Amino acid sequence: MTDIPSLAERVRRVRQVNAQRLQRAVILMSEKQRIFFEQLPVLLHFNHPLLPGYIQDAPCGIEHFELNRYQQGYIDELCSATGYSGIADPGRGDILSVHSMGSTGSIGQNSKSDLDIWVCHSHTMPKRDRFLLEQKCGIIANVAAGRGVEVNFFLVPDDKFTSPEEESSTLSSEDCGSAQRLLLLDEFYRSALHIAGRWLVWYLVPDEYDTIDRYDRCVADIMKELGSGSSDWFDLGTCNTISAEEFFGSALWLIYKGIHSPYKAVLKILLTEAYSAEFPETRLISQIVRRHYQFDSAYSNKMDPYYQTFIKVKNYLESRNDGKRMELAASSFYLKMTDGLSRDGRTTADSFRRAEVEDFIRNENISDAARRFVDSRSAWRVSDVRLAYHVITETLMQSYRSLSEFVKKSGISSALSDQDLGILSRKLFASFNDAPHKVMRINLNLAPDISEKELTFVHVPEGHLCAAGWYVYGAEPRPLSIAGTAPLYYDASIVNVLCWLTINRIISSSTEIHIAGRKPRGIDPGIIRKLARNVSETVSAMEVMPSNAELMAPETFRMVGIFVNTDGDDDISDDILSGDMSYAFTFGADRRNLVRNIEIAYVNSWGECYAQRFEGEGVLEQVTAFILDHVRVSRGDTDGKLRFYCWSRFSRVVIDTLRNFLFKCLEMRRISRKEGMQTFVVSIAGENITVGIDDVRAVFRKVASLLDYYNFDHMTLRRIGSELSSQIPGAIRKCASSGITQYFFQVLP
Repeated sequence: MTDIPSLAERVRRVRQVNAQRLQRAVILMSEKQRIFFEQLPVLLHFNHPLLPGYIQDAPCGIEHFELNRYQQGYIDELCSATGYSGIADPGRGDILSVHSMGSTGSIGQNSKSDLDIWVCHSHTMPKRDRFLLEQKCGIIANVAAGRGVEVNFFLVPDDKFTSPEEESSTLSSEDCGSAQRLLLLDEFYRSALHIAGRWLVWYLVPDEYDTIDRYDRCVADIMKELGSGSSDWFDLGTCNTISAEEFFGSALWLIYKGIHSPYKAVLKILLTEAYSAEFPETRLISQIVRRHYQFDSAYSNKMDPYYQTFIKVKNYLESRNDGKRMELAASSFYLKMTDGLSRDGRTTADSFRRAEVEDFIRNENISDAARRFVDSRSAWRVSDVRLAYHVITETLMQSYRSLSEFVKKSGISSALSDQDLGILSRKLFASFNDAPHKVMRINLNLAPDISEKELTFVHVPEGHLCAAGWYVYGAEPRPLSIAGTAPLYYDASIVNVLCWLTINRIISSSTEIHIAGRKPRGIDPGIIRKLARNVSETVSAMEVMPSNAELMAPETFRMVGIFVNTDGDDDISDDILSGDMSYAFTFGADRRNLVRNIEIAYVNSWGECYAQRFEGEGVLEQVTAFILDHVRVSRGDTDGKLRFYCWSRFSRVVIDTLRNFLFKCLEMRRISRKEGMQTFVVSIAGENITVGIDDVRAVFRKVASLLDYYNFDHMTLRRIGSELSSQIPGAIRKCASSGITQYFFQVLP
């Protein structure tokens, strides 16, 4: 066993490595980041009206903080400009330490990297003071944003990871809720960069003492040996007691994050999978980094958290002969290293990073093809994004399956609260479940711009070798351009096609639209452009992230777009333009129904988009059933959320007739909840149809005349509704959603 360096030597090396990392971090920052980074401890240490972040009575003062030359100059300049003689030191130390974590000072840092700042304080800080400190940090973050610097503050009590009474938090894309605790501490320790205040004593603890039964005693001995210097240090506890439950909970949360930033999350997901494979003898990255801190004489990549993460993942995947995911891991790491890096290395920072990239490529044998694919990310097209999407989603799901097997073998329950587990599961389901009529988002921030300059739409009618519907190509409408090439997308519904193009940002305001071949009557590029704008209004509801409350509840609609007669204009001759032309279901002299097909696009409360086509003789009955199933509110609540679109010759009368009919059905459904099934008569293509509405469904029945309607045995409809209703318990009717399999359990006495 290698002799452990003396405590004095360990202290020296920890401080030396931190200084080298600080120097590296500043070199890699933009000018705006550099200025803010230097000013940051000043803004936290002082609470003065001259400085950003001032809040009356807010906690301030960083223990052992002393201004450097730049920081003193910053204060002197402010005082000179405002006539102040100076700013007095607060003479207090409410803040134990300020650390940056994440990519700062690592191989993953670039000029666009954000700053994640941990502000550590005593657990005895009163709640009001903590609130004021949060407010102070929030103001500083807003000031930074105004300067073009992204900074996130995290207030951390010194007992956060040692006290069993940890305050619960809400799961979000930035907060892991109950999903991980000690793994968060592992991530902090492996990447923490000391900015001001006390130092972390954990870095001085030798590996063999980092166990649940020896750690506290070792820390006490170190503090005793440090003597008066012990006030420079503090402890957040050990992270070497991570449970199997936490590995699984953390992996689920990381997969949740991977939905929005897959390349950023994939390495962490694979690391968690590698950790679980080593359990219970898991060797944490933070421990590996710390050992190099203690034993190496100079800073190297062996102390870099991102590099060590890659090595851990690489060794794990190679042991499983998993070349496919290994290639993705290497690509993700290469992308992290080269993000924001200029190709010519024109700055000192770029030259510095380029040399490291070349070393990585040489040492890890990254293929030229893989490099070119990642390097060309800014020029990726739909086919490239689709390829990356399938690889990444398969990796995420493979990690989920591997960790599920780990859970089964370990015989553990989830570390997540029931609420967080429900939220994560629902989010994964909503993002990756490819249900019928669902429009999938494949561009998960994989490429900055995959919009097409030209899109060619091809409509195939019924009776041909190819499936009827709409095909779209990313090319100009010349036979040589699209012949023999696969379409970007196909669906029977033109609305579904446009939803897919819109949510994946393939169609833009500058995209030139063409129609090739025989086009439906009344459909031209201008109409498709209008339709695309209308579709965009509907799917814009996806921009609002579902709340946790929405993810825990049955799905409901956020926005519904109802598109009528998308196949173009009906062939209506002028000689029938007489009689009643104000009612689209029985229109003109030949009393025809002008509603031939309806396509519905909607975004639900889980953030999913669906688009479905209805056509044929029973189109109104189909659409009525669909709307009653998905829209669970009355007319007043749907204003602005149900939008109707039509471009045919008599679009106004079509929209008015359909809107009034559907809103009447919704109102009848509302009344039926108190008074039972409601009935009314509607004329469709000259025939009288009795519509019965209750809380379950709509029942359409033909009657010969209006007189027959008034003589009709309405108990027949009510009996049908009653029989259906009695078979379905109210609790199930309330929560049931079409298109998915649901399980309801009854607790027996």
